[in-house]
This record gives sequence, C-alpha cells and structure tokens, in this order.
Amino acid sequence: MVERIKDVIISTPSRRSAQIESWLLGHGFSTTHQTDSEDGAVRFYSVKELSADGRAQLQSLGATVVSEWKHGEVQSSTTG
Repeated sequence: MVERIKDVIISTPSRRSAQIESWLLGHGFSTTHQTDSEDGAVRFYSVKELSADGRAQLQSLGATVVSEWKHGEVQSSTTG
C-alpha cells in the first residue's frame, strides 16, 4: 500500500507541547515553525512531509491535525 506524504499543521495544548516537540525533534523534524494561540493555551506546529504513521503517532500524543495538504512525493506505508 502506498501513502501520500502530507504537509500538515498540528495543534496541541501548550501544556503538552514539550512532549510533541520531543517527538518531532526525535524524528528529524524542525520545531522552528511554531506559533501560540492568542491566549497561549494552544501551540501550532508546521510539519513538512509527515507520513500517515507519523500522523497517527502525533495524534496518540494528543496533537490534532488542523490543516493538511498533499506533498508531491509518494512513500511506502511501511516506513515512518
């Protein structure tokens, strides 16, 4: 099975952002493209080239995908 790699914007409650940042950095993603909600309760991250498996892992940590779009490449579903 083949999956499309997607670029996404995820959100997470600010109190959980350290856990999300740790996952992102541990999987080779950057955390430089982030912003906080006006009240500081939510942090948003732009994540490029995220696989479906990576998306599922982030969601299991409490992240919510708020926007996504297809990237031009194709990736096997057996990789993360």
